[in-house]
Amino acid sequence: MNEETYQKTDFNEIRQAVATFATSQAAQEHLQHMTVLTRLNEVVSLQTETVEARALLDANVHLPFLSLDTVQNFLNKMHQGYFLTAEQLVQVADFVRGNADVAAVLKRNADIAPTLANYAGALTAVTDLADGIYNVIHNNQVIDDATGNLRKLRRHQRDVQAQLKAVVQKASQHYARMLQERLPIIKDDHLVLAVQATFKNRIPGTIVGSSATGSTVYVEPQSAFKLNADLAEVTSGVEAEVYQILAGLNGQVSEHETTILRNLDVITALDEIMARGKYSAAINGVRPHLNERDQIRISKGRHPLLGEHAVPLSVTLGVDHRGLVITGPNAGGKTVVLKTIGLFIIMAQCGLQIPAAETTDLPVLQQMFADIGDDQSIENALSTFSSHLTNLTAITNAIKPHSLVLLDEIGSGTEPNEGAALAIAVIEYLYQHGALVVVTTHYGEIKRYAQQHPAFTTAAMAFDEATLMPKYQLLMTKSAIAMHFGWRGG
Repeated sequence: MNEETYQKTDFNEIRQAVATFATSQAAQEHLQHMTVLTRLNEVVSLQTETVEARALLDANVHLPFLSLDTVQNFLNKMHQGYFLTAEQLVQVADFVRGNADVAAVLKRNADIAPTLANYAGALTAVTDLADGIYNVIHNNQVIDDATGNLRKLRRHQRDVQAQLKAVVQKASQHYARMLQERLPIIKDDHLVLAVQATFKNRIPGTIVGSSATGSTVYVEPQSAFKLNADLAEVTSGVEAEVYQILAGLNGQVSEHETTILRNLDVITALDEIMARGKYSAAINGVRPHLNERDQIRISKGRHPLLGEHAVPLSVTLGVDHRGLVITGPNAGGKTVVLKTIGLFIIMAQCGLQIPAAETTDLPVLQQMFADIGDDQSIENALSTFSSHLTNLTAITNAIKPHSLVLLDEIGSGTEPNEGAALAIAVIEYLYQHGALVVVTTHYGEIKRYAQQHPAFTTAAMAFDEATLMPKYQLLMTKSAIAMHFGWRGG
């Protein structure tokens, strides 16, 4: 099935809606581009996953997806020479630990989600990496005890800082009347005095800067020269040791990259499955029955984009008839019927549940074509009829058995007799080539063709006999159709 069919049947809007329930950007992008599967066993597997996702949700079980997009981004950057900080390494550890948590949740709930529990086995534990990061980084900082050398350097650093603070505080007390601020401040990594500009030459030391107004100069007192130098040296040693520790952890992340990426794929797949479950729950969907007999049985189906305003649709095709011609007034709901039939089948083959009765039975099709709307364009100057003709030519050239063709107002846009004759020829061609066909029309000739054809049946959109207003309800029985077929223009 092509993107045009997805667009014509409103499936693009469904894909966007499902994607909003995903946690990660990767899962959202996959869902925004999801396409149908065409093998029955594969579609059954998708539906089973969605059913189990809903079972977990109903049991208030949630999978702890953590840092998916962040970790993927980190790995991509590392290939460009990017160096992960302590905080970023913790996010990697959180993801790795989260994988283990997801696996544990799935295993604990294998009784209600046995298929999803199999994903736990696909998640490879990387606990040594997570533990290695957590052991040396607390609160996004490398701890003193990460190595013996760092512990020694940090102790020395604190000693020098204490000595320096005492020396500069003594100087600030001695020169208190010359200062703008009583307490020392840090300027360019040096502990200095904020001195009134008029006294800048009265304090022995080095001027390291001034305020924007020039009223304050920052003086490093001479008594602090050696200690500031000592502090700079030991701080450089601390930074070098921390860098070595982080470099080692970065190396471990790189060593486990293949496993992390594989786990990312598994977690993303689970994120997609849970999103399908959440969306299906949001629309009160049910798991449809599936068949390979090209049989459509929709019972009380509601177009998911119409919400409470949707009129339930019940329609059968492929059991006694392979073609359905729907008649009725304009704006009576015929197009919604076409879209709902096509949309339900696409949703089912993507693993989504559908808002309908549980007796609904849908085929797993190989192809679907939809010519819905006139596709007129100022740019290419195609008329309504030319647009339809172009679409019909493409459909007839590509048609194969196990296909569904949805044609809206077939033959419209030209002289009625000519349009009806063309429509009948196309419909017959599609039938002869093994396709299921659903068409809407207001041409009486097409309706009569369907009534006389042993493989076709007709339906009509109901309307209120008193007000002549549409009810947006499809009537499949011949007696009901006859009773409601007094609409003008039919």
